Amino acid sequence: MMRLLRRMLDREVSVGALLEIILWSSIPYVIIGVVVIGLRAEQLHHMQTLYGNRDQLLSFGVLVAGWPAVLIADVCMY
Repeated sequence: MMRLLRRMLDREVSVGALLEIILWSSIPYVIIGVVVIGLRAEQLHHMQTLYGNRDQLLSFGVLVAGWPAVLIADVCMY
C-alpha cells in the first residue's frame, strides 16, 4: 500500500495539469448547484430582494456556490 502511494507521489505534475484537474472536478459541483437552486427558486428570489435587482448574478453565484448550505437550511427549517 505504501509502495503504491509513494509511486503516485513521485510523479511530476505540472501546475497546468493540476488546474485542469481542479476545473474538471468542479463541473459536477456547479451542475448540482444549478439544479438545486433551480428547484428552490424561492431562495433565489429572497436573495435577489436582499441585494436588489442590480446584483442578480451575484446572488445566483452565491447560492450555486453554497448549495450544500441551502440544503441543510432547508432540512433544518422543518
